[in-house]
Amino acid sequence: MNKPNITIEKITDMQIIYVRFKGTYIAFRRNSRKLFNTLFTYAEEKNLLIPGVTKVLTLYHDNPYITEAKNLRTSVAMTVKTDIISEAAGPIGVTAISGRFGVGHFEISPN
Repeated sequence: MNKPNITIEKITDMQIIYVRFKGTYIAFRRNSRKLFNTLFTYAEEKNLLIPGVTKVLTLYHDNPYITEAKNLRTSVAMTVKTDIISEAAGPIGVTAISGRFGVGHFEISPN
């Protein structure tokens, strides 16, 4: 993996679909492949993946210095076009995010 480039970016009304996990970061790591598979299977079935446009995100919702580890919320997510109406289905949630975010830009290999 190349050295990541971390920036602070302002994001306005970015529509995402997501799968949320509640638990420790270690437990999240153990379950992340299953969560991403669920997300990508849904996106493929609904034709939501757009090569070169779709962004994959991991969202950490809580401060681990304040929130008990067993209550930490983490979401795996991907962007979807705002003109595509996506509805929540089973474990898949739909929302829009706005605000200032720390964004890491990096390339990783499948291994």
